[in-house]
Amino acid sequence: MAEIIIDVNFGLGVLTGWGTAYALYRARHFLAGATESVTQRASTAQEFAKRTADARYINDLIRYIQKDHLAGEHVALSDILIEPQFIPAQPLLAPRDEELVREIFHVVPIVPDYPYLHAAYNIPTMSIAELNNGTKAVVLLGEVGSGRTTALHSIALWSLGIIKFDPPVDVVQERLDQEVKFKKEAQHAQSYKERITMDDLAKDAIEKSKAGENQSAPKASNNLSFKQLTPMYAHLAHVALFIEKLGREIDPTEPIVRALQTYTGYVTSKTMPRNIYERFNEGKALLLLDGYDELSVYHQSLVNTWLEALLRQYSNNFIIITANPHGYGQLMHIGFSPVFLRPLNDTQADALIDKWATHWGKIARRRGDIPSVTLERVRDRNRAYTPLELSAKIWAMFDSPERESIGEWLEFLGAQYLGNIKPEKVREQLGRAALLQLEEGFITVDRLDQILRGIIIETPINTDDNTNEEEWDNIIEGDEAPESKAKPEKVKSAEKPSASHKELSRFLQALEKDGMLRAFDEDKYQFKHPMLAMYFASVVLPNFQTEELLALTHIPIWRDALALTNLHHPLEDLVTARLAQPLDVLYNTHLELARWLKYAGKVEWRAGVLKVLGNAFVQANQYPLVRERIAAALVGTRDKNVMRIFARGLRDANPDVRRLSCLGLGALRADEAIRDITTLLADVEPDVALSAGLALGAIGTQNALEEMVGVLTTASEALRQAVAEAFAALPKDGYPVLYDAISHEDLMVRRAAVFGLRRINTAWALVAVYKASTEDDEWYVRSAAEQAFLEMQFGETATGVKAIPHVESLEWLRDWIASLGDAAKRITVGGDALLRKALEEGDVEIQALSVANIGQLGITHQADALYAALRHREPVVRAAAHLGLCHLQAQLGIALPAPL
Repeated sequence: MAEIIIDVNFGLGVLTGWGTAYALYRARHFLAGATESVTQRASTAQEFAKRTADARYINDLIRYIQKDHLAGEHVALSDILIEPQFIPAQPLLAPRDEELVREIFHVVPIVPDYPYLHAAYNIPTMSIAELNNGTKAVVLLGEVGSGRTTALHSIALWSLGIIKFDPPVDVVQERLDQEVKFKKEAQHAQSYKERITMDDLAKDAIEKSKAGENQSAPKASNNLSFKQLTPMYAHLAHVALFIEKLGREIDPTEPIVRALQTYTGYVTSKTMPRNIYERFNEGKALLLLDGYDELSVYHQSLVNTWLEALLRQYSNNFIIITANPHGYGQLMHIGFSPVFLRPLNDTQADALIDKWATHWGKIARRRGDIPSVTLERVRDRNRAYTPLELSAKIWAMFDSPERESIGEWLEFLGAQYLGNIKPEKVREQLGRAALLQLEEGFITVDRLDQILRGIIIETPINTDDNTNEEEWDNIIEGDEAPESKAKPEKVKSAEKPSASHKELSRFLQALEKDGMLRAFDEDKYQFKHPMLAMYFASVVLPNFQTEELLALTHIPIWRDALALTNLHHPLEDLVTARLAQPLDVLYNTHLELARWLKYAGKVEWRAGVLKVLGNAFVQANQYPLVRERIAAALVGTRDKNVMRIFARGLRDANPDVRRLSCLGLGALRADEAIRDITTLLADVEPDVALSAGLALGAIGTQNALEEMVGVLTTASEALRQAVAEAFAALPKDGYPVLYDAISHEDLMVRRAAVFGLRRINTAWALVAVYKASTEDDEWYVRSAAEQAFLEMQFGETATGVKAIPHVESLEWLRDWIASLGDAAKRITVGGDALLRKALEEGDVEIQALSVANIGQLGITHQADALYAALRHREPVVRAAAHLGLCHLQAQLGIALPAPL
């Protein structure tokens, strides 16, 4: 058996036969050209705008987007942009089709609010183009700092043709470019002749697929391309305030026009409205709405009513709205279908660092490259950071490599938006302003003035502020405040001196000018990035009493502020109080403490929390979803002691514990655990073996890669496929292996390579798969390659976010009713009540499906049935009921009590 070598020189010398393929690669646009020859070419929104009065708006939108990011005053967003990827929501529980081949990555749990376990794996995702092909009402879910706003901006820029996400240059492409330079003219001529032949074959295959002759080809979406739509970005805080001001009896598009006018020029604002109304009436609007979770409950209710009217009247337009993974249920009921933002993987994180390094001269406004030592330090251990945290790290460490902690990075980030104002002089005021925003939704001069003066004493956000007018002047201008000759006496809050209303207004205006705040109508402000609000709130939260902080732990919007408070204070008493609280069905009562560990230093409570979580992880009767959530939360702690928990789990009798322990060690890049992980490649449970193979790919060290090559050549078919798809996430080391493997003498290696290559977005991978589909000697390889080729060419038309189904359309429910025969006539209920009926009268499988679907569809008034099902005699029904309750809690954003 031939050996596969992990080496940039490839080792196998398989250039023979690849001359033709690479000639095809050099003419890599032929497939796209063939596709476009049988489909209508779409006019981009940008081209359309040039021919109409939309041009001014589009130009203003681009100008706004290019600056609306962390370093927007220094560099255009498109210069440092990383392509966003999206994760489909978990499908509704349905009967398992035994004939259906399950995706390899079904073993990796998707935990949206603790995303750093699945972040390390090459799970299937959707691109912007694929997002385009599903339902037209989408809610994009992600944590604060996950890049939701940037994702919306990316969609807008991509739809306008401003950016194009090309795959990075990889070692295979470099090698092929090098080889082609040495080909003789005769070889070029022969390659050209062969390319024409292959071109014709490819066109024929595509024509047949489009004509419906090939039943394997996915059906195209009926949606207009994003590139045929006019993108419109608006922050929902603007929309909510305009709704409040205009009243409810308005055309739903009017608040949108008003919101767009907040960032357009004078001429555009006057000429734009008619065109915007026309786009909505034509169904050619791509509406991108941001900041739902930044609104108060009151303003969310206004927006919900408005959204219902907007969908009723303008449902043929594409609408994407951002929200948090906690509390999005109302948007589902309105008609929005959820999709999750994928965290950055290692390749994307490195690409982001490279882009910052390339443009560092603009950002730092000084010449000079980043030293290689600094680059290596910045690249080190970046897993379990949000894109915002990683950007803060890059910016802070490029500026000064001595900044090595996340607290220092966030402090540096905040200081970038203060102009001449010294952070230490306004930390308290910024903290109180942040608390005000979190509590009431907006910062206003009147309310902040009242709080700083201590007049409003019923809320926990008052302070001992003694800043006088002279000191405010010095703070705003960046000068030292005059030293106080004597410490002021502590007086009653209502008697404390304060800056004047006018000076406070001037201070907030200065913060807006420097990019810290965003201004809204009627003297209202918010922190431009919610993470900055969380950070500055965390500075003053340690001043609260433990009872006050404990109350805040139950309110989702305070979640990140409380976690960041650990940067400044150990919170020992609060941790003790939290551990004594009753558990909720999502286990957040304890999992939030894992989130805190990410920011906490050497605190005494660390070992105790890890022990509680470790014991719950291996608990024999633990609910499956809770076990997965614990594993994901442990990865997010970035604590090396977590490796011990997972290392013990590898030897546990429970296969779920072993599976998650493998995945956890992979996500933690535990090179020292490779030997123990490889022993589970032969586990009796197939899912455990698959997880072990995937974990090796996530570790990605030389030792792990060598083990993966052995798996690719000797293991079971499923495990070979898992490793091949893991190689597809490793451009430097994995691409060459797959390049070699597609020509390997073992047909099972070639077939596995096909599954890996289909996950690589490069022309040479597409060529290799097409060549295998037409030229491989074995039908078993050709059939896999043919399907892979169709997916690579047409997969984007078969994906997209699926609309939330109506109860009556559930296939399993209709089949169950049909199976009742004449007895079905006795069923007189419809809608949600059908699920309750199925729960009462169905068999065990139907009961499990019913309770799971009740929760997944957000049918809150049937929560009592789910709690009752937790006492069912069958474990499968109990687990499904718990799954349903977990979905309900995530949608509601409030804790539901866990079963005793």
